[in-house]
Amino acid sequence: MIGIHYFKAEPTEFARMRVGGKVAKEGEGITAFYLPFRTTIEMVSIASNDQPFTFQEYSKDNQEVTLQGGFLYRIADPRVAIGKYN
Repeated sequence: MIGIHYFKAEPTEFARMRVGGKVAKEGEGITAFYLPFRTTIEMVSIASNDQPFTFQEYSKDNQEVTLQGGFLYRIADPRVAIGKYN
């Protein structure tokens, strides 16, 4: 069993395993044994993600103003998202 690895995705991750360029297994929270020299694993988070942001600008009378906000997003179709990675 030298060279065989075990892969386990989290329940909030969509994973796709390709062996020799063909999809062998895909889904949410999958587990599998694989050979690393011929297997490719792609993953996308399907949990809700929060991305905060801040901008520092100057007003018309030269006062510094900080704008804060955030984006909350979730990937609806992980198969499409994985296809757009490469």
